[in-house]
Amino acid sequence: MSTHPGHVPDVAELALRSAAQFVVNEVNARLDSGDLDGALELYAEDAVLEAVQGREAIRQTIMHTAAAGLGRKACHVISNYRGFTEDGAVVVDTTQIAFVIDGPPPWPASSVLLLVRYILKPSSDGNLRIVEQRVPGYQLNYG
Repeated sequence: MSTHPGHVPDVAELALRSAAQFVVNEVNARLDSGDLDGALELYAEDAVLEAVQGREAIRQTIMHTAAAGLGRKACHVISNYRGFTEDGAVVVDTTQIAFVIDGPPPWPASSVLLLVRYILKPSSDGNLRIVEQRVPGYQLNYG
């Protein structure tokens, strides 16, 4: 399958790209709602998030760095999806703005602009799972 912008994908490739985009949206929606366990279900058992590997290590990283883990409300605005298939995986690049509500009313918010790459592969149960997530140029605090 090609990453060339003029490549006309077949139905199977379009279905994979669509499913991958749904997983990316869903993992962020679950994090925004504080459902860390639900978000982790969308990662493969041995998934990689930057420098950590495995769901438990990812949990600890999120607990130390993300609003969901820190008990704060957040909202991810995701745009500029670019998806393609490569070597049996679906790669999804996104631009995200993460808004975090930090304090009491009137709810001062902070935000960060992120470029995020997700790599997803079908798992043994047939569902797409995130096997790798990278945030280039952003230093996560690994606690």
